[in-house]
Amino acid sequence: STDAGAFLAIQDNSSTDNGVGINVTGNILKLLTANSVGLTVDASQRIGIGTTSPNRTLSVYASSSSIVGDIRSASGNNSFLSFSNNSSTADQVRIGSSSGAAIISTNYTERLRVDSSGRLLLNATSTSFNDKFYINNDAYTTGGWRVGTSSTYVGKMYNSSGKLTIESDGDRDIQFQSGNNAGIMYIDTSEQRVGIGTSSPSQKLDISGAVNSTDYRATNTLYLTSDGDNSGSSPIVFRHGTGGERMRLTSNGNLLIGTTSGSSKLVVDSGTDNLIAEFKSSGDSIGEIRISDSSKYTRLLSVGTQFKIMPNDGVEVLVLDGN
Repeated sequence: STDAGAFLAIQDNSSTDNGVGINVTGNILKLLTANSVGLTVDASQRIGIGTTSPNRTLSVYASSSSIVGDIRSASGNNSFLSFSNNSSTADQVRIGSSSGAAIISTNYTERLRVDSSGRLLLNATSTSFNDKFYINNDAYTTGGWRVGTSSTYVGKMYNSSGKLTIESDGDRDIQFQSGNNAGIMYIDTSEQRVGIGTSSPSQKLDISGAVNSTDYRATNTLYLTSDGDNSGSSPIVFRHGTGGERMRLTSNGNLLIGTTSGSSKLVVDSGTDNLIAEFKSSGDSIGEIRISDSSKYTRLLSVGTQFKIMPNDGVEVLVLDGN
């Protein structure tokens, strides 16, 4: 045609609306059905489906449907689109579906899958767990891992200047537990207390159960308190794992060794052992024990082979010679 636009129509004999038309305007090719443009090829060889102004090599536009296209395989349950460079098929990226699951593959290997249950699987094609996110390998993040409900933020785990940090939102408590034992360790963040074996710590460190440690230290003074309510009625007991109780300090300040009762400040029961106590001064030739009241004292001395009793005035009142 010598006109600016050429049109070829193919139709049956019942209605002009049933025809198929091919229109050429300048360097633009259009394919029409029912008097509407269905496909356009512009001067840059860009193809438009549902649009007469394609801005990509292939532009597809659906004016009323949320499903823009439908790609199906004639056999089997797999359908894929493949993307690769112009020199090697080994660089392929495939996007498609397999038995109801969305698949992304690279280099002919599946990398990501969203299965029919909505679970996102990385480096895995299946999982026996019901978690919505499953990674079959290590994972690394430079940000934080946030947790919560659909509407409430609870806390996160992240890197804080090289320190692995678990941070709750506001004053939310933090709990460490197993599937069989809840509250193995509990942190009351508002009171800044830690509970082990309890979810209601009443002190900075509250332990429910026996404690095994090789060292107890404090910055200045070490305090051992037998009862958390500070009533002062319970003793501090020192035990051996297999031999039972060895020593106790009562609420009256009496130190009991080898026994659980006694009214003196020091009570020692050696049981069947004849040697009850031994006092040594290994760095000197004189060993001394002093017994005193509020103003005076008496000295019990071991000098060589001699045993002496001497008041604080220095006069010996008794000397026993071991020779």
